[in-house]
Amino acid sequence: MGKTSVVNRLAGFSRSTFFALLVMIMAAATLHIGAMPAQAGHASLTWIAPTTNTNGTALTDLAGYKLHIGDSPRSYDQHIDVGKATSYSASNLTDGSTYYFAISAYDTSGAESAYSNEVSKTLLGGLPLSHLITATSGGGGTITALSNTKVNVATSGSTTLTSVTVTDGAAQSFSIAAAAGYMIAGVTVDGASIGAVSSYTFSNVKANHSITASFKLKTTSTASYSITATAYANGSISPAGSSSVASGTSKTFAITPAAGYQVSSVKVDGVTVGAVTSYTFSNVTANHTIA
Repeated sequence: MGKTSVVNRLAGFSRSTFFALLVMIMAAATLHIGAMPAQAGHASLTWIAPTTNTNGTALTDLAGYKLHIGDSPRSYDQHIDVGKATSYSASNLTDGSTYYFAISAYDTSGAESAYSNEVSKTLLGGLPLSHLITATSGGGGTITALSNTKVNVATSGSTTLTSVTVTDGAAQSFSIAAAAGYMIAGVTVDGASIGAVSSYTFSNVKANHSITASFKLKTTSTASYSITATAYANGSISPAGSSSVASGTSKTFAITPAAGYQVSSVKVDGVTVGAVTSYTFSNVTANHTIA
C-alpha cells in the first residue's frame, strides 16, 4: 500500500469494497466459550483472511490485524495486535458479561482501516472447579464411588482403577466390599492406613485424593480340640462329656451343685482354679479337661 489509508487503498481496494470484505470476514467468524474448566473467561474468535485485491491480483501488503474488545457497542478499551493471525483467544474476560468484538486491518506503512462490523458474545460461566479422587482396588474385592455419575473405570489385570470427578467443596463416599472367600486386608487414604474399613467419605474436597483397598483370602481353619468335662457326685457340669471346640474359639462351662451342696473346687487340666461356678476356655489351641 502507499501512504494513503487502508480504507482508501489496499492495493486497489475501494473504501466500500474493503469494508465489504471486513464485513464478510466477521460474518464468517465463529465465537465460542472453551468447554474445559481452564477456559472459563475466554472467547475464541476466528476469521478468514483476504487473499486478493479487487482487481484479482495477489494481496501482498496486508501487514496484520488488530482485535478490538469492549463491554458496550462500538466502544473498545482493549486493542490487541494479533499480527497476521486469523484467530485469537481473548482471555481474562468475566463470565456472565457481554463483550463486543471488531477487527481492523493495517498495511506495511502502519495505516489502519476503520473497524469492521461488530459481533458480540455473552460469556457463559465456565465449569465449576473440580478435583479428582483415584480409587484403586486389587483382586478379591471392589471399591465403589457412591452417588456420583462422573466416574471412569479402567482395569489392568486384577487391579481396578476408578477416577471420580468431585466438585470443589463437595463430599464423596466410597464403599469397600470383599468378594466371596476374601476379606478386606486394609485401606489407605492418600497413602496413610485407615484400617480394614468397609466405607470412607472424603468431606469438603479441596484437592486431589487417592484411596486404595487391598484384600486377602479368608483363612478357614479345620483344626479342632476336645474339652472333656467331668462332674463328681452331688453336682453337675454343663456341657458334660467331650466337647469339640474349633481352634481359636472359646467355650464356657457351668458348674452347678446339687441341693444342699456347694462347689468345693474346680480343676482345669489338673490345676485347681477355685470354687467357681463357671469357667471359660479362651482361644482354644489344645485339648483340655475340667472337673
